Amino acid sequence: MNMRLKDHGGGDALAAFTRTRFFHGQLLEAHHLEDEQSYQNGKRRLVNRLVHGYGVVAGLNVEVDPSGAKVMVSPGFALDKAGYEIVVPRPTLSEEIAPRPNGEGDRPRPQEQCQGDEDWVHVVLCFHECLAAPERSFVGACDCETDCEHAAVRERFEIRIEEGRAKRPDLDCSIRDAVIGSRIRYDELVNWVTTRGLEVPSDACITLANVLRPPADGSIDNGSIDINVRPIVYGADLLFELICGLVNTNDEQSRPRGGKR
Repeated sequence: MNMRLKDHGGGDALAAFTRTRFFHGQLLEAHHLEDEQSYQNGKRRLVNRLVHGYGVVAGLNVEVDPSGAKVMVSPGFALDKAGYEIVVPRPTLSEEIAPRPNGEGDRPRPQEQCQGDEDWVHVVLCFHECLAAPERSFVGACDCETDCEHAAVRERFEIRIEEGRAKRPDLDCSIRDAVIGSRIRYDELVNWVTTRGLEVPSDACITLANVLRPPADGSIDNGSIDINVRPIVYGADLLFELICGLVNTNDEQSRPRGGKR
């Protein structure tokens, strides 16, 4: 059985958490254990969303498959905008990408004519879960009679091809006055943290790449794929590499010309 259990994203910005209090002699039922899972998952996803951010963490490259009509997403890991972890354990194919709507063949087109949104699609990665592992149920629930229940929820993913061209992430600094010279203005950091958005977006999926549609009777090539539109998670390893790059750059600039320090 394959079904979407619930929508991910677009919910309340924040919700109070309640955890189960276990006691000796308690009659444990399914909802107690489900509440325990919801508590742990909810706390972790809240931290993912508001502390780690969203985007690609590792892998998930997008390349043309040998047929030239589909793209292939490599294994990897991402966090969506609602804080859900998305694991792609093996290479996966997208649906077929339709040719450009203008019906032109393989005749080359001027570059400026290739910039219309109708000539592009973008590859999107979404969290998806489905019920699995059916087992015999010896006691039915109060509101239904059933001989079978699903004993597991598989956390999966879904690759979508959506119309149009996605925008690149905005790299402009939103705290422009936080650093003046060699000093940090703490009040600017406090203001940014205090006024940042808490809402979960209605669409929690992650864009992986823009793909230029192939011409009629043509195929996609890797030069038609732009993965620079994907958001990324700035984890500790990546931030460390950025710091090393800044230190090395400053060190090179401070060295006197014509010799080593």
